[in-house]
Amino acid sequence: MDAHARRSDYTVEFRTDLPALVEPWRGLARRALEPNPFAEPDFLLPALQHLPDGRGVLPALVWKGASLCGLVPLLPPRFALGGLRLWRPEGAPALPLLDQDDPVGVLRALAEALARRYSRPALVFPEIPDGPVAAALEEAGDDLRGRERQDPVLRGRAEGADFTRRRRVLRLERARDPRRIRDAVEEFLILEAAGAAGKAGRAFVHDPARVSFLRSATRQLARQRRCRIELLRIAGETAAAAIVVEAGRQAWLWRAVADERRGPAPLRLLLEEIGRAGPDLIRACASAPRAALEEAWPARAWCADHRLRLECAPALAPRLFGLAPRIGPGARVEPGARVGPAPERPLPPAA
Repeated sequence: MDAHARRSDYTVEFRTDLPALVEPWRGLARRALEPNPFAEPDFLLPALQHLPDGRGVLPALVWKGASLCGLVPLLPPRFALGGLRLWRPEGAPALPLLDQDDPVGVLRALAEALARRYSRPALVFPEIPDGPVAAALEEAGDDLRGRERQDPVLRGRAEGADFTRRRRVLRLERARDPRRIRDAVEEFLILEAAGAAGKAGRAFVHDPARVSFLRSATRQLARQRRCRIELLRIAGETAAAAIVVEAGRQAWLWRAVADERRGPAPLRLLLEEIGRAGPDLIRACASAPRAALEEAWPARAWCADHRLRLECAPALAPRLFGLAPRIGPGARVEPGARVGPAPERPLPPAA
């Protein structure tokens, strides 16, 4: 499009019945400016169903007619002065699904609707990699770019570790079909529970909701050919495991664990080997082991926090004292509609 669509062309909706919207949701994912399988039904629906904080998530949907043009899962403020945040279940990337035809128009319509719903100055999109979504956020948010850093990435199809000379001792297995993914997930869980996370009570197996989510999400992703699990075996025993989520020519390393009794070498070998199966670019989620990645993946890519400025935010005081009308789940906010505080009452006459 030569110019961004008028914000009045869009309707912003806040609703929680996402299972009823799977078809337009998948259509948006196919047209997305940047792919993010963690924001698609196969990952996000199990997260909403199983994870405790999923019950408080309020997805924002941007429509143009009958076409879904944007989807952003939000965590509303819990307190009067609390922040408005994106929901990132289990370290998932914060890339929103935006229609590639007019991502800036979608973001601006979202910003206006959020401003009328919440008295907050901005919505932060954390750790957005440089790319089309980052450029759209900068244009829509008036260059409110925050903390920057360089993350390790794996570019191209890496040569990987040389297993040929050690094939009697080392073996790499790659699970892709749903049945093998199911079995590989259990090996991943056993490794994690035997390590530091298990000793600290932070392993998936210590939380029935989290382990149900992990099993369900990987199974659903495997059915769509979007997930693989890499297993490194040493003398027949599982020494390291990694969960990789794929989307076109990109992939994300979501989780990786190793047998900590063997030291750092097995995990490093596995991380080096992941690139042999492609795709062209593999990024790391916030939940991936950063220290091991810094050593195993030499390439770097910039990412930054982006603040989407919320325009036309009403005054904070009316919200704090309950004078502004509330908009509950399922409400539709037409950009340009006035949502503000109640009319002022005349002061009583002086005594």
